[in-house]
Amino acid sequence: VSHSFDVGNDGLIAELADAIFDEEGRVDVLLAATGEPTVAPLEALAMADWRRTLDKNLWPAVATVMGFAPRMAAQRPIAAGPLVGRRGAVVLVGSAVGLAALPYAAPFVSAQHALVGLGEALAMELGSKGLQVLTACPGPTQGSGVVAARGSLPGAWGARLATLYGGWALRPEVTARRIVSALRQNRTLLAPRLGAAELFGLRRLLGRRYADLVRRWVAYLDHRDMMSGARR
Repeated sequence: VSHSFDVGNDGLIAELADAIFDEEGRVDVLLAATGEPTVAPLEALAMADWRRTLDKNLWPAVATVMGFAPRMAAQRPIAAGPLVGRRGAVVLVGSAVGLAALPYAAPFVSAQHALVGLGEALAMELGSKGLQVLTACPGPTQGSGVVAARGSLPGAWGARLATLYGGWALRPEVTARRIVSALRQNRTLLAPRLGAAELFGLRRLLGRRYADLVRRWVAYLDHRDMMSGARR
């Protein structure tokens, strides 16, 4: 059974939760996956861009969790299958930039860091009640991410990131298999692999120095773009 509705409408999400629990009696797996990146330099952004990005990338996940998770945490444990012994599982699908920030996407990076924090907090709170919470940041997936982003990037950054993400992008079925595998292993975080994993690894290894390294990299590339434009 499929349901189509506006994920930005909190009331509709609550009504859908009521209808599903009334009809089915329980929900074993809840997956929240909605988002729209916003990319632009800070000076090109308006407050409306920040609000729209949070409305698209954070609040629908919060409303979905609020509508479903409390009742999932109170239902009987699953009797058989990969999630046996658990009351269910909540999957929050986010972006790799929620783990390692990149420039020229401040609203989206902020929303994704909030989503990762939400997942971590809920994994602690609801995990103690037998409900698994998995935050899945699998990295670029074909048909999503920078390709579907709103806004524009300065200089050669658009082509640069499109090439970068295009080379790393996984097929949707591969991403789905990774999420299922993480659920089976009762994990709370699914981090990116392939090229995106290197950024995440650097972020964890370097700590505060990661931001300085990326700042220097961005300054170098921006300067190169500026000089290239001047020569034209």
